[in-house]
Amino acid sequence: MNTPGLPPTNAPDAGVRRLLTRRAFWHTLGLVVALALAWLAFRAYRQPELMLNVLSVLC
Repeated sequence: MNTPGLPPTNAPDAGVRRLLTRRAFWHTLGLVVALALAWLAFRAYRQPELMLNVLSVLC
């Protein structure tokens, strides 16, 4: 039961909310990077010359 004038007891405080936001950001970034690597692997399978070009730019 909540008393009037006070925040609900099940609401996360600012520290927990900030932690969850940061965690969601890093998980989303990780998924985007994984998707980019999967796309590169797929394209390299279809066109081996593309991977050679990408590796020559990186090294």
